[in-house]
Amino acid sequence: MQPAAAASAQPGRSTGPRTPEGKEISSKNSTKHGCCSKRLLLPGEDPRQWEALKAGWLKEYGSSSPVSSLLISQAAEKQWLLVRAQNRFLEIQQFIYDAEPECRLWNEEQCKLYEKFQRYLTTAERAFQRAFQDIERLRRTHLKQHDVAFREDLELRRFALRERKNRFEIALLHAKTELCETKSAAQKPPPSPPNPYAAAVAVHPL
Repeated sequence: MQPAAAASAQPGRSTGPRTPEGKEISSKNSTKHGCCSKRLLLPGEDPRQWEALKAGWLKEYGSSSPVSSLLISQAAEKQWLLVRAQNRFLEIQQFIYDAEPECRLWNEEQCKLYEKFQRYLTTAERAFQRAFQDIERLRRTHLKQHDVAFREDLELRRFALRERKNRFEIALLHAKTELCETKSAAQKPPPSPPNPYAAAVAVHPL
């Protein structure tokens, strides 16, 4: 016997919704509080607040690669779900305290309800922490890469500056040498004109 047939043959055993309408109703059961829902936006939640939250993450971390875009989206979603879990926990806490202000007098149902939403909150907090650590790790990696590239560029600029300084000093040295040679040539006395008397004595000695 097939599982579906066997289930239908056993009275009282539910196989879950089968029609599209039934499945839609079943999917909305978890949206009563939203802590277990896979939907990003629930009825009553403002899409503009979600867009503003995501824009804040993009402004803080940027979107330089597909990996960073994915991590930013995940971190924003986890924060959104964390805020939802925090709100639901506060609502349940207020609901229970309104019914019984003294926690020592809570009945079993109230204790289970409180613990259930506390687990939802803890799960959302851990998920957000993991997403936040992932995006922070990626940012530190990008900062290191940027720092290495900046140092390499700075070293190249220093090398080019030293080369330019060396060429300037060599050109200045050549200019000084030429100037000294020019001054030395200008300071030499002009040659004396020939002495006609000395030439005559040399031709007709006494």
